[in-house]
Amino acid sequence: MNTAEKFDSTAKYPRHAKSYAQGGILLKEEEGSGVNTRDVLLNLIKSVGGKLKEGKILDLLKISRPAIISYPRTYLECIAGDFVYTEFLNKAAEATDPIERLKYIVAFYIAGLHVNPTEMGSNGPLNPIIGETFYAQKQDGTKIWCEQISHHPPVTAYLMEQSERAFKISGTGETIAKMAGMNSIDAQRAGEIVIEFKD
Repeated sequence: MNTAEKFDSTAKYPRHAKSYAQGGILLKEEEGSGVNTRDVLLNLIKSVGGKLKEGKILDLLKISRPAIISYPRTYLECIAGDFVYTEFLNKAAEATDPIERLKYIVAFYIAGLHVNPTEMGSNGPLNPIIGETFYAQKQDGTKIWCEQISHHPPVTAYLMEQSERAFKISGTGETIAKMAGMNSIDAQRAGEIVIEFKD
């Protein structure tokens, strides 16, 4: 059976609570957050004004952000949030067909894309300091280690290993965030990622 035959176009599929009608995720300030939007905007305008003089307005990582609008997690914790759907990597490790394995790897990356934006909303994570580390372990025994290895540019190194060593992911990621218009941001994590399986 091909993919088109499996897809039911008449079925009603559930949408995420924060999904936007035109697609994507709606990022807006939560009520009762205690953030004084006017004060935050004034602070940002002052900061942006200084950067505008220096010609650095497009690079958002060079603009200081008031801590009050930051989500109480560091960027290192966000990497762990991106990598929560390890069940796809377990299936990839079991796959013998290279195409099936690749499908599971892609599913692993796509599945985690919503985690941080839906939890943090429009608040960015706290910037980690150089040398800062983070460690977490899932209930299934999968472990992740992260370390901030560079401040400018901001680069994070990470290693994630499944408890029975069925897979291992290692890599580095440089955060890049730039203004792409009045109401949009172009952001990415550039770097090299290596995924190893037992075979």
